[in-house]
Amino acid sequence: MKTKVWTVTCPWCRKEMYSRARHDYRVCGCPVQTMVDGGFAGYIRYGCAPGHFTAVKNSFRYRFVKATRDQLYEDYNQGLNKFGIIVGK
Repeated sequence: MKTKVWTVTCPWCRKEMYSRARHDYRVCGCPVQTMVDGGFAGYIRYGCAPGHFTAVKNSFRYRFVKATRDQLYEDYNQGLNKFGIIVGK
């Protein structure tokens, strides 16, 4: 099963990230500090350090991941971290 998620990509470290649940705040960890939050709760927010917002905004897109919504939530809820960051895209 594939699930459609919103992703953002950091212009510095190239990590592509998505939020798996409402309070799943994901941040890349590099100096740009690209972040995404919201999961499937009806809202999504993203951001970064000053001076990089246009690049992050332009990377915002849908992507399909090989997991169900329940699998994504359980991954977040149990702290497994199998999903949520796609490195090097």
